Amino acid sequence: MTRHRNDATGKILRLLGACSVFAIAANAGPAFAQAASPQVNAAVEDNASTDQDIVVTGIRQSVQASIAVKRQSNAIVDAITAEDIGKLPDQNIAETLQRISGVQVDRGGLGQQQFVGEGSGVTIRGIGQNRIEFNGTNIVGSSTGGGVALQDFNPEILASLTVTKSPSAKDIEGALGGVVNLISRKPLDLDSLFVAGRAEGIYYDQAEKMGYRASGVVSTKFANDTIGILIGASRYQYDRLTEEVDNGGYTTAFDLDGNGLATNNPATPTRYVNNVVAGQVTRMGIDGSIQWRPSPDFELNFDALYSKANLDQAASRYQILLGNSVSNAKIDANNTVVSGTFNNAIVRVTAYDEPIESEQAIFALYGKWTPGRFTVEGRASRSDSSRYTRLFVPLLVPKTGNTASLYYDTTSGSNLPTGALTTNFNTLNPNNYRLDTTVDNSDINENTGDDYRLDIGYDTGWNWIKTLRVGGRFEALSLKTDRYALNTAVGTLRTATPSLDRNGDGQIGYEEFTGLNITTISNYFNGRSGNLPREFLGGSVDPDVYADSVNLPVAPQDASGVRGVDEDTKAIYVQADLDGTLFGIDMRGNVGVRYVDTKRVSTGNAIVGTQVFPQRLKSNFTNWLPSINLTANLQSNLLLRFAAAKVVARPSLSDVAPGTRPNLVNLTATRGNPNLRPFTATQYDVSLEWYFDNASLISISGFYKDVGSFTSNTSYEEFIDLGPLSGIFLITVPENGENGTIKGFDANFQHVFSGLPEAFEGLGVGATYTFVDSKTPLNDPVTGKSDPLQGLSRHSVNLTAFIEQKWGNVRLTYNWRDKFLELRQPDTVGGNRYQAAYGQFDLSSQINLTEKTRLTFSAVNITKSAEKFFHTYEDRFRAYRVNDRRFYFGIASSF
Repeated sequence: MTRHRNDATGKILRLLGACSVFAIAANAGPAFAQAASPQVNAAVEDNASTDQDIVVTGIRQSVQASIAVKRQSNAIVDAITAEDIGKLPDQNIAETLQRISGVQVDRGGLGQQQFVGEGSGVTIRGIGQNRIEFNGTNIVGSSTGGGVALQDFNPEILASLTVTKSPSAKDIEGALGGVVNLISRKPLDLDSLFVAGRAEGIYYDQAEKMGYRASGVVSTKFANDTIGILIGASRYQYDRLTEEVDNGGYTTAFDLDGNGLATNNPATPTRYVNNVVAGQVTRMGIDGSIQWRPSPDFELNFDALYSKANLDQAASRYQILLGNSVSNAKIDANNTVVSGTFNNAIVRVTAYDEPIESEQAIFALYGKWTPGRFTVEGRASRSDSSRYTRLFVPLLVPKTGNTASLYYDTTSGSNLPTGALTTNFNTLNPNNYRLDTTVDNSDINENTGDDYRLDIGYDTGWNWIKTLRVGGRFEALSLKTDRYALNTAVGTLRTATPSLDRNGDGQIGYEEFTGLNITTISNYFNGRSGNLPREFLGGSVDPDVYADSVNLPVAPQDASGVRGVDEDTKAIYVQADLDGTLFGIDMRGNVGVRYVDTKRVSTGNAIVGTQVFPQRLKSNFTNWLPSINLTANLQSNLLLRFAAAKVVARPSLSDVAPGTRPNLVNLTATRGNPNLRPFTATQYDVSLEWYFDNASLISISGFYKDVGSFTSNTSYEEFIDLGPLSGIFLITVPENGENGTIKGFDANFQHVFSGLPEAFEGLGVGATYTFVDSKTPLNDPVTGKSDPLQGLSRHSVNLTAFIEQKWGNVRLTYNWRDKFLELRQPDTVGGNRYQAAYGQFDLSSQINLTEKTRLTFSAVNITKSAEKFFHTYEDRFRAYRVNDRRFYFGIASSF
């Protein structure tokens, strides 16, 4: 059995070949007028470049450049600028974005097969429906729904990040919260010959292994500085480890009366699970940029980016399955079983092999031509991504006659629940277990997006209407998912291969096959209080050796997981850029309208018993999207902004593809909804900004969004016919709801002090605060109260303090977000699942050895904060997770 892998080498060669071909074409003469890549100090709403230098060499200059982007924009925009070549403030793009007011980071939800503990995605003002761009080009990510995993992108290639919160008619539609633009540096903005490099060691303290990362960039200009070429490359490799304990969720199917009291089907835990998830992460990337600027009024750019991320992950999940035989059960005021002895418990020893491999390639051609009063901008791009995930799990259970019971208690005062196991056998002897089931599931995503744009502007010379703009765009998206699934019960293996039962006892013992290496895990949650199994069996599996040993068949295609979505979008717009004086106040901004027509074709299969019924469903949506942005210069350093717009965002394309995908390990399933309508919202923004000193800002922004067709994931139980593995599954389905609202405000304070004593020169502070409140038409299935928006924290805070002097700099950051709804679920499984409030300290510093060379050090999650999860009530425990502290140390240089 061979893993699916993409031809990474071929893609790199094609990327480099494309750069070379374009360089030859550029020397031949102009071929196509295209928009330049946006730069740090450009007017963000225009997505155009300037000749200003984007290279910054310190925290203070980074703060100044970021504030300049915000100040110069006609829209409500925030930015973060790299402090130096290859040096954003954080080691991860998502974790960098959380420094912007209104942005909250997602570090991986409970049970997700991904890079938990690292920033992977963001919400903007509580909304997850956002767009991610690379130099203004739409990115189609590798997830099932085309979403972008920000941790897969190399942050060292970027010059800055911008977040646009109020759209203009010219901006591409598709975001309810905002648009994140990842902006790379351009060769014509650098020195004639520029070389920079970084080499660092990486240490994750729970994995207790050293890793590394190395990156470099080379840029040159020639032909009288009219042509520039830049090539960068990077590679990361490190090991990470997460410890987690969870109770598998709840059931309300049992009418317990452990205290002799009548009960009303209390929420009863279904499992007790010790999780140790370890993986080696390898990331590599290469990017290139070619600019040709033969004259001030013509520029042509070509950008190419390729990245690949692999996670070789192995997980040991020591599972104790509970049942309805409970003695001395204690039920709290919220009708939750908080303690009791679960008899006839089943101990399961598992070794998960769950790799993830993803690739991303982006090719974009931009051009800009300004003949006279006209400005012509063009853009053509291709975004290509793929992802392969696999879940391979042999499950062992005790041999016949081996019994267990578990005393479970979440009231001990410890963050970790009590899990005291009593058995009549040695749980640490693998020969006391037999093979029960083997699961082999894999998914392959292949996603592409083609994007073409043309924008024409005319400088009118009129009062108030400074520029008239018209333009159009066509985008073709294609998302395909293929699934292979094998869920083999031990009876099937024994019947097919009688020789596996070598001793004839009617069961396949651990000693009777190979490929599964069971070991003893010790010091589980070392240093954390709690009475739980500190030693238990885990291990690793070699899928190929194991499959050969038990004659496991190759996983067949699973028709329920073969799905696809093709979506074509056409858009046209007209916009007027405004600049004038009203009542003695200088004002600027824009007003316009955008028309969008979207055609969608969803394909999949409906499964009824053993029959497969192909489905192909069409839908069409049209939207008129008016917008206005106004900025009033109340004083030279005081701005008042107002913005209003109607916005639309498509749902995740995986949510609209028909078909049901069951997971036999935890008896859950997901199902698409082809009738899901796009998200729509009418939004209003007001912002007051005071630029009271150099590198200093105080701003406060209020916002209100009236959201139509609220979409939320809803879960319910349903019987799925899978032959011998049929059963009741918890199915999650996205559904349209009624209208809802989102409102709140965010505040931003940035200041670099001046006039301090020499010892405190270069001292700076920053703080952001966001309050978001939502009202949805969905009600909590347990309490009956209105549900908040999924992924929304009402409160979030980011605090930063730094000092920068000739010797180097030190910066300390604290980020905190309030609890948030992670997944809507019915009351039959304990109700909605939440993640508790979480805060994290990070530190970064550098020592300047010379003007061009510096030592670097960073520490992430210094206090080793834990993530907590619960159902409905904060004392209805679900899970407790601790991730690594992360340390980076090395040297960086540029010349």
